Amino acid sequence: MPLRHFAAIAALALLLVSAPPAAGEQETGTFYLKDNAISLTAPKGWVLDEESGRPRFQGVFYPSGSSWAASEAVMYVNTLARSVEPNVDAFIADDIARERQDSPNLQVRAGEPIRLSDGKTARVNLLTGDKWGNFESVAYIDTSSDYVAIVLTSKNEAAYKSAQAAFVELVKSYRLLGPGAGL
Repeated sequence: MPLRHFAAIAALALLLVSAPPAAGEQETGTFYLKDNAISLTAPKGWVLDEESGRPRFQGVFYPSGSSWAASEAVMYVNTLARSVEPNVDAFIADDIARERQDSPNLQVRAGEPIRLSDGKTARVNLLTGDKWGNFESVAYIDTSSDYVAIVLTSKNEAAYKSAQAAFVELVKSYRLLGPGAGL
């Protein structure tokens, strides 16, 4: 095959791979951890944005037609190296303690755990009463090298409740990639 045909085919393949999802398709992002990576897929009707939340968040999600800054309900993913905390219980306790430093009236209650595709379970906490007036759901996932927190947050209780199904869908889309993933 002549080189010019190969170059044209390679360019077309690159275009197809890098093209944004077509209407109705869901976006999947890869988030890198210490020794492996995870993937998360935006829930139906939501957008994955890997730029707007940086450098604080690795990826953010918000309803289609809105934005990270303007949406009434948003979700984001964060990770913490396992070496910082000895186990997921300590990670969760530290996360709550940090929140309570700024918001002494923070109320935390256990939510319904979410079953993941690998058979593990994400623990969920429901938070209210922070200094910003947020309603939050936080799913905690323990990987072999890191802890993952997936958060739904909103200042509007109705928008928060409306986004709960999308939160569960996002958490259930979690996939561990690389070593320890059982691939």
